[in-house]
Amino acid sequence: MLARNALVRLSNRKVLQVQGVDAARFLQGIVTNDMKVLTKPQDAMYGAFLTTKGRVLGDCHIVQLENETYLLDYDESVEQELAKHWKRYKIRMKATLEDKTNEFTSVAALPALISGDDFSYLPVGDEVENLLQQNTREPSASTGVVYRDPRGVEFGVRAIIPSNHTLNLPESYQEASLPVYKDRRVLLGAAEGQELHDSIPLEASLELLHGVSFRKGCYVGQELVARTQFKGNVRKRFLPVAFIRSAEQDLVLELSQIPFQRLDAAGLTPLRKFLVTDGATHPFSIEHGTSIVRPDSTKSVASVISAGEGVPVAVAMVRLEHLLPKESGEVPSMQFATADGAYHVVPFQPTWWPAVDIKTGKMVL
Repeated sequence: MLARNALVRLSNRKVLQVQGVDAARFLQGIVTNDMKVLTKPQDAMYGAFLTTKGRVLGDCHIVQLENETYLLDYDESVEQELAKHWKRYKIRMKATLEDKTNEFTSVAALPALISGDDFSYLPVGDEVENLLQQNTREPSASTGVVYRDPRGVEFGVRAIIPSNHTLNLPESYQEASLPVYKDRRVLLGAAEGQELHDSIPLEASLELLHGVSFRKGCYVGQELVARTQFKGNVRKRFLPVAFIRSAEQDLVLELSQIPFQRLDAAGLTPLRKFLVTDGATHPFSIEHGTSIVRPDSTKSVASVISAGEGVPVAVAMVRLEHLLPKESGEVPSMQFATADGAYHVVPFQPTWWPAVDIKTGKMVL
């Protein structure tokens, strides 16, 4: 489905309404992003909730529905832990928390990312803007809210709408199952829900996904995030990786000679072709925790966080020292494999990545 437009009803997402004069203040004190960016209905942001030690409990989208009313869209796998977290910090706040999952549903409109003709990477910015214009509505409890996915245009258009409603989309958008959405976000290198549990926000690239503010005031777990950004280095990150069966010798040889680069680079045309043709038709099964090594070593350089279902890609925690150019200018080639040798592994840079400092592994502010 990477080469086709899709509409997915996100049945794994929960919807929480936070309402009241202290709603924004309550969220501001516990979320990694800055609530001040939400100034009017339909404004949306991405963020995460952390433990006091700065580890991720879960992530969410926060959308302003009306004045003093916000909807939180989050994965059901972290529902219990987040509920306990919210209850702990809501004391003496004039805000109500109400589950709205039975009234609202979350949906995602996903424009095609790869051309099925020449396998080029498709710019989707205009398509996303067109979808937003076609679904212009006054945000309310009766109509819901439609918004650009705050993580980046490649993630498409999101909506939290009444369960019996749908989006106004061109005929080319086919309704698809939940695994299609997972394949898309895994290709983009984004983890969600339980996949993020206990991770360090910057290693999970949450700040690159516009989910962390370094300019807001204090919030729960901020100390570790700030210390890492301003005083430390990020030595490993969540990245998308592709798996190619070792038996595909010609393709393996071609892709093993290229440097780490963005998925839209001309040099990765063979990979994009593989992902929408042979890669989308062959059985693929990679488990969480699968170790990725260099062929000449048994030492792990990466481990799988979450794998796609219809496309041979995964989000993996990768040590950046094996990908980024050395100070001498030497550029490492992508010679990686699963520990059992069954697959050649190609890490690639998401197209939404901003400038990242080679020496520190951190976003250039």
